[in-house]
Amino acid sequence: MTSRTQASTDTRNARPDDFFTNWEELPDEEIFAKVSENSWRLQWVPENRKTLVLCLTAVERQGATLQYVPERHKTAGICLTAVTQDYRALEHVPVMLRTKELCLVAVRQNIRAFEHIPAEIKTPDFFQSIDAYRRLFVSVQKDGSALRYAPVEFKTPELCLVACETTGRALEHVLHAHKTKALGFIAVKQEGMALEFVPPTLKTLRLCLEAVRQNGLALRFVPEGMKTLKHCVTAVLQERAAIRYVPEKMKEEVLSRVEQEKNRPA
Repeated sequence: MTSRTQASTDTRNARPDDFFTNWEELPDEEIFAKVSENSWRLQWVPENRKTLVLCLTAVERQGATLQYVPERHKTAGICLTAVTQDYRALEHVPVMLRTKELCLVAVRQNIRAFEHIPAEIKTPDFFQSIDAYRRLFVSVQKDGSALRYAPVEFKTPELCLVACETTGRALEHVLHAHKTKALGFIAVKQEGMALEFVPPTLKTLRLCLEAVRQNGLALRFVPEGMKTLKHCVTAVLQERAAIRYVPEKMKEEVLSRVEQEKNRPA
């Protein structure tokens, strides 16, 4: 019997070819590639082929796929990853692993998570923590820099997003694990100098260009290999002082292009 006959499958997230794939005969690397492409495919993988790495890959992308993770792999770490990605994963976390901290992560995303929080955790202290988070949320909506005062456990992806939408440089206080290309783009679009706090591995030509469009001086934080003519001209047009961050071999041409742009009829 193949995994296609499992009773708990969710056909809403399946693709036509998934129904006709003999998952038991697929090599491990092909299963990994398929699950990496679509996390919901974890439901079709035979139980004895579900490795910890495969399951972690799935829940990192779709937390709710925790329901298809074997109990042997449901560690505190993988459950936290799943719930952080999607509060609905809390329903599939073993009761003994539903700690106050994990439940807070879920309920801060959506109040509906209360349905799956153990009664013994719903104490006055728990509700005070939720109230404190909500007050902090209101604060960062007004001033994103307030994120610097947030306890580590309060720095959820949602809170960091709101902070960066309000104040780009709040990215400095975002946990490394929550920094993504999308969040970096939002931050630099709001405040170009936030590029300083985008990890090198997340800096792209497009993201850097957006940063220098907002503030030419952000060219200072553009990797040397990404300082194209377009980036440098854009930066200097926005802020003349950005010329100091243009590579020497490009300065003459950049200044020439800048003058051409300035003299171009509107």
